[in-house]
Amino acid sequence: MSLAKKLHQAQLIASEVEKSAKNGHHNYFYATADSIVACGKQALTGAGLALVNTSYFVDRERSVVKALFWLLDTEGDEKMELSAEMPFVIGQGRPDDKAVSASLTELRGYLMLGLLQIERVGQEVNDVAGRDDSQYQPNGYLQAQRPQQAPPRQEQQQAEYSDLGTCRDCGAPNKWSQKANKAYCSAKCWDRKPAASGSRF
Repeated sequence: MSLAKKLHQAQLIASEVEKSAKNGHHNYFYATADSIVACGKQALTGAGLALVNTSYFVDRERSVVKALFWLLDTEGDEKMELSAEMPFVIGQGRPDDKAVSASLTELRGYLMLGLLQIERVGQEVNDVAGRDDSQYQPNGYLQAQRPQQAPPRQEQQQAEYSDLGTCRDCGAPNKWSQKANKAYCSAKCWDRKPAASGSRF
């Protein structure tokens, strides 16, 4: 039997995985990566296949973990190379090595889901795909990390130069020029008639 036919047989063997774990913060149920991998391993073994993680690489510039796998026919010489990647997130209480390890675990689970078309069932009311995140508020730690946005420079200068007087030529209110660092006529009357002797401002 070819590797492709054995893979199809493994997909038929693969059972459903129950969403038995719960995310208390977002209030939804999910199937753990370990339970998905265990289900996939049983199906692959039953079809005469084995999945081997040959290597992985941590791309710190993109915060991504990449892994290579061999899908092996245990009764022949056929094999198929597979690859997958998963982002990792470093956060409060979660150092670099823990973030990478967690992503590798998730990567293995999602690879099994895609390879064997394993269905996750149960707890549909609180399913992650249907949860309502519209009321979600970032936690205090994330808010504290956000830099405070400074008011626009224009607002600062409007407050600083709240009374710039009026143009002595046409009486229009003056504005402040950031480029020239001085007041000028808001009506730009010098564009419509020859400038008076002396300064325009």
